[in-house]
Amino acid sequence: MTQAYLVGFLPGAGCDDAHELYLRIEDGAVVDCVPAGVTFGSGRVRLPGFTDAQNEQVRTLAERLGSSGLSAAEQREIQNRVDNLTAAVPSAERPYGDHAVSGADRTWLGVGMLVAALLGIVGFVRLAPKQRTAR
Repeated sequence: MTQAYLVGFLPGAGCDDAHELYLRIEDGAVVDCVPAGVTFGSGRVRLPGFTDAQNEQVRTLAERLGSSGLSAAEQREIQNRVDNLTAAVPSAERPYGDHAVSGADRTWLGVGMLVAALLGIVGFVRLAPKQRTAR
């Protein structure tokens, strides 16, 4: 099974990668990786489809292992725990089904949405004056 949830470890993984969860290597703390200017980050583990108890298991493990920094083995242990918990999450509730979506895929989706919005605005602006003069 391809990993549906990838844990990013900072500074080793940048926030622009395709990870569902980021943890700071120095202490195992959850890092909110949201775009600049967005203020709704929480610092909580919230993996889509996971129960509150499963999210708490991941947070507790990261906190316990990260108390003196996260070694490569401890990072693997956290990713393995997430992978094991993923087996209990129905495929339809996973963020991207049974496959991970790359950061590039997310970028293209965002660009497509932006282009569609701009075309909608341009179309509205061009039609609005015609409708005012037609009355």
